[in-house]
Amino acid sequence: MSHFYQPYSTSGACGCFYTTSQLRYEVTALEGVVNYMLVTGDNQYKSNVLSHRYAFTSGNVSKLLTPATFVNSHDDGLWTTFLYFKIDEWLIKTKKSNLYFDSVKDAGVAILDWAGIGRTESRNGSTAACNGGVWWEASASKNLPYKNAVTNEQFIAMSTMVYLKTGNRTYLDNAITAWNFRELDEY
Repeated sequence: MSHFYQPYSTSGACGCFYTTSQLRYEVTALEGVVNYMLVTGDNQYKSNVLSHRYAFTSGNVSKLLTPATFVNSHDDGLWTTFLYFKIDEWLIKTKKSNLYFDSVKDAGVAILDWAGIGRTESRNGSTAACNGGVWWEASASKNLPYKNAVTNEQFIAMSTMVYLKTGNRTYLDNAITAWNFRELDEY
């Protein structure tokens, strides 16, 4: 773990934290660090997590990423939701600070809600949207529309997690609808 934050090109470094412009790689790598801290209790990377440029704007935990950060990319937003919920879990477990509990969780929920709009949004004016699956990108994207397993499985997992955290039945219903799409429809 001590080599995690070393650049990819550094001799002896694991290369897990290479410089990239791809948000999904950055937030999933950072989630790995949070998972490490949760499992081991080793909190030496706390300052790295709470000041990381791809988790928070301006490298400041008080400036959480919002749906606008992701332009049209639902999957990148959902990767960040995973990270925010892991950070929330870690903060609660370590009781290091309760200053950010609600803001981290709320930011994750806001991103999930934004991605969930993709269940009913359509590229052709219809509201059917393939029976409940989530689009990979928002309708404003110029890319060809499609729904994939990763985005839908992220949405199912995060909707379930929000339901468990809040008790709000809407999130469970969203997870079930996306699950039915995943089970019954082809991607």
